[in-house]
Amino acid sequence: MKAKGFILLLAALVFVSGCVSNTKVDPNNGLSVNEFSADPGTVEGGEAARFFVDVENVGGTTASCVTTELFGVDSWYDEMGQPLSLLRPFIPTKGLSFSWANGILNLCYTNLNYGQICAGGNTRTGENYYLSSYVGNTFLDFSNQFCSVLDTIDQRLSLVKSRPELLPPVPSTNRPGQSYTAEWVLRPPILPEGVQVTYPITARTSYFYSTNAVMNVQAFSKAEYKRKTDLGQQTQYPLVVENSFGAPIKIMATRGSSPIVVNPDSLSGIVQYESYIFEFANLGEGFPLPMNVNNLESTVYTSPQTQSGFVFATMRVDGPGVIFSDCLGQGGQEVFITGDALQNIVKIRGDQRVPVGCTIAIDRTRWQDTPMATVSFTFNLWYRYYIDRTVNVVVKGVEGLPGQAIVRGIV
Repeated sequence: MKAKGFILLLAALVFVSGCVSNTKVDPNNGLSVNEFSADPGTVEGGEAARFFVDVENVGGTTASCVTTELFGVDSWYDEMGQPLSLLRPFIPTKGLSFSWANGILNLCYTNLNYGQICAGGNTRTGENYYLSSYVGNTFLDFSNQFCSVLDTIDQRLSLVKSRPELLPPVPSTNRPGQSYTAEWVLRPPILPEGVQVTYPITARTSYFYSTNAVMNVQAFSKAEYKRKTDLGQQTQYPLVVENSFGAPIKIMATRGSSPIVVNPDSLSGIVQYESYIFEFANLGEGFPLPMNVNNLESTVYTSPQTQSGFVFATMRVDGPGVIFSDCLGQGGQEVFITGDALQNIVKIRGDQRVPVGCTIAIDRTRWQDTPMATVSFTFNLWYRYYIDRTVNVVVKGVEGLPGQAIVRGIV
């Protein structure tokens, strides 16, 4: 009997262990750098150092155009003795630009060496009818074209490592997120005898990512709200924004009515206004990459010449007779939030949160026969994000080499 009980217990443990997922996930990050190392940690001129990076998708959505680049090695050499300083910049960040005019979005990248790529410029029809679909498809098209430029660079420069995409983990099936490893073999500068210098080398991994979120707000007519109150039923609800898992930038609601009580018989007009404050919060380990905004021709609106985050967002509100009356100067059922409006995320505010105030307008005539409804706010964000890892490498001067450091490796 004891043996039988032991076997049953062992089987139960095996069953439970099979149900527990060991898949690595992170609620606030898309990609994670599992390792960035240098071997050896101390080198002398003429010797080689091997740098190794291991990157994994631990978030909730697919990361596209994933690229890792080394910084801090400008005075170093590749294996062939080529000075790395002559190859800068590897990954272009300047030349990214956008325009938003008459409901048409243009995203462009211009570089003298690689030409120009652009996405967008089409009106919203068919599958692009909704603003979120239109901006999302434009952003996806642009990221794919931008990644093709990086692929070209990747073929030419050894310090750039890239992957078209990394799929997210699936904990329910114990499937880990896709990962990739890369390594570089570099030679340090030649230093004179007696000198020992520490070089901080940084691996920056950047990727295109998205955040999706929804907030539902319960709404009652004045009569229905009174009836529920008289019956002692629930009439107060917290503001809760459900964000997509594993997104470094999230949306939060900090103020607003919940529930919304609509008075269809009010004498103050047929429109009722309700205001909400949302926060775009950077909870990840890194930051959205800035883009150098260059003015594109536009008769209505073009972003100013500022450093802003490569972050685009749409907000949509749904409910009986509900539209935005003022959300960053825009109105309608959907609004578009550009990178310059969210640039404080990139400028590293102390709390890394950017407040956005929005007012909705409710048509009271739609509530004459509507006792209750749900007002939904839908958020979609697209951005290019980066995370850094740094390792220190000690470079020692060459024994017997006096005077100033030479500029070529020792043969």
